[in-house]
Amino acid sequence: MKLRMVAGRFKGQYITVRGQAEKFRPTLERNRRAVADAVQPLIDNACVGDFCAGSGAIGFELISRGAKKVCFVENNRIRSQGIRKQADRWGINAECSVVENDIRSYVGKCTERFDIIYFDPPYDVSDLSLIVPRIIQLLKPDGVLLYERRRRRGEKKSFVGGNPCMIKKKIMGDSVIEFFRNDNIDRIRE
Repeated sequence: MKLRMVAGRFKGQYITVRGQAEKFRPTLERNRRAVADAVQPLIDNACVGDFCAGSGAIGFELISRGAKKVCFVENNRIRSQGIRKQADRWGINAECSVVENDIRSYVGKCTERFDIIYFDPPYDVSDLSLIVPRIIQLLKPDGVLLYERRRRRGEKKSFVGGNPCMIKKKIMGDSVIEFFRNDNIDRIRE
């Protein structure tokens, strides 16, 4: 499988993803574009977390658009090796760190703070939504968390309900991306 970079210095280049399991679900190109476009005002020199990184496409897209550093967290050994190989291929090892760990364990021990976090857990592991409040705490002031999850039929509200940290929700096909803030932020594009 090949995933094309949408914009920035790696525009038009591909990430090659090999040896993926059946349930591997990379974020679609149109969704990656919409997400990156929405947070574009925050990307320049940003410290980014790509949690449950899979192919690393979101993190690489944000590096391509000007992020200073991306921390990829992925517990699958084959996928984390693929992210390392891609960073090496593009000569951006200094801008990337890859943590091969379960996201729950990583979030429980993490002391790093991020400007942008993209959290895209496997759709079939519903209890991972429970760590969203803890992930929000890993944001710098004015930081933003983008949480991708499956859209459920007939749903009227976010799983978070009235959480004052949620500032926006984008529905994209079968996916929903919820935007959360750590502080007052008004730089997210519609």
